[in-house]
Amino acid sequence: MRYGLILFLLMSITVYADTQKLFSEGCELYNQKKYEEALERFGEIESSGDISAELFYNIGNAHFRRGRLGFAIAYYEKAAVLNPSDEDIRQNILFTRSLVKEKQEEVPVIAPLEWWISAAGMLSFSGWMYVLVFLLYPLSLLLILRYFYGKGGVVHLSAVIAILVMMFLAANLAYTRSDWIDTVKHGVIVQTSVTVLSSPAEDGNQVFKTVEGVKVRVEDTVEEWVRVKMADGRSGWIKKEQIMVI
Repeated sequence: MRYGLILFLLMSITVYADTQKLFSEGCELYNQKKYEEALERFGEIESSGDISAELFYNIGNAHFRRGRLGFAIAYYEKAAVLNPSDEDIRQNILFTRSLVKEKQEEVPVIAPLEWWISAAGMLSFSGWMYVLVFLLYPLSLLLILRYFYGKGGVVHLSAVIAILVMMFLAANLAYTRSDWIDTVKHGVIVQTSVTVLSSPAEDGNQVFKTVEGVKVRVEDTVEEWVRVKMADGRSGWIKKEQIMVI
């Protein structure tokens, strides 16, 4: 058992070292403006499953330098899923979105609901769980003081209520993050121009056209076809190779 644990630790260290080596090589190649070679290194890491916001951010940068706006936005969005509070990622998403040729008008959302969803997106689901765990400490301390030392009063009660309210809000924000944001699939158009069809078939009627970089909601998949919904409510079918799912 002990030798097995040692072997596991040695293998983990080796994998980590290989990942770091590939990442360093990718960054160095990027700085040398060898973007395709950098993407090869980053791609090896992604294929291994050792993903991170930093990795996706750098892949997005390399695609942007190669003029692939759709892939750049998609990888920035993937990075934001893992680290929604990173300001550099947010700024890159805003900047690259501003370059998209098609400007969409989103279906209006009730202001309080829009604010709530935006707040939930500030942290990942695990991030909100950390907030809950963090709040447990002062709550436990206050309850222990109350139980063993009989210290209480209005101030003590107010503090307990305040912490419970914050825990309630954090729990609901975590639920929103998980149920409204993380479970809904999105994708980004990665081809210059895409014709959206009424059905998952080559002879389907042309409903409308969209362009590279547009973010869509993925609603269904049938073989090599994907049903997408635009921010303004329009929907239809496109080929899998025309979209990168986030």
